[in-house]
Amino acid sequence: MDYTAVTPVRKDKTLSRADVLGIVASNHQAIADRLGPDMKNCLELAKLNSDAVDFCNLRPKWFPDFMGKDPDVSYPSTRPLGMMYRLIEPAPEYQPLDDLCIDTRLTSRRVPPSYLKAAGEMKQNYDVDLEGIMRQYVDPYFDPLSHLM
Repeated sequence: MDYTAVTPVRKDKTLSRADVLGIVASNHQAIADRLGPDMKNCLELAKLNSDAVDFCNLRPKWFPDFMGKDPDVSYPSTRPLGMMYRLIEPAPEYQPLDDLCIDTRLTSRRVPPSYLKAAGEMKQNYDVDLEGIMRQYVDPYFDPLSHLM
């Protein structure tokens, strides 16, 4: 058999393994016994099983920023996906209007609930119409990679 196992990384702590690894190993052993251990499929399965056993040791320690992981384990990716991620502008920060000076004549009168409901529906229709107009003037061709060149 021409397979050299990857040298496992040794850790100080014990890592739990899924019970399914034993099932995979047993099935691999049965297939290898029937077809022979030097078959291509058996060699590939042996490598996959070996990697699965060491998965906890092989998982990445650092992640690209576009994956949204904790900043302590993230790095700014220099590949196209990372560059496009940083081109996206963050959502504007919410600014409450508590400091806004409102004319007291507007707030001192009681408005019937039916008027408020009608005004809300009109505002919603206005927003939909405005968005439709804005979409007519958006450039239909957008090349996300053009900013990276």
